[in-house]
Amino acid sequence: MAIGITDITTIHAENLNVGEEARQQSVTAAHAAINAAIAAW
Repeated sequence: MAIGITDITTIHAENLNVGEEARQQSVTAAHAAINAAIAAW
């Protein structure tokens, strides 16, 4: 019998090195995706 993780959600942030505004938008979007994934769980 195997016990493991079967439902994986990957969230990434892009444009972290483009500029501060783009970085902040990407981090904000990633945080929103994390919160949505937690709420759906």
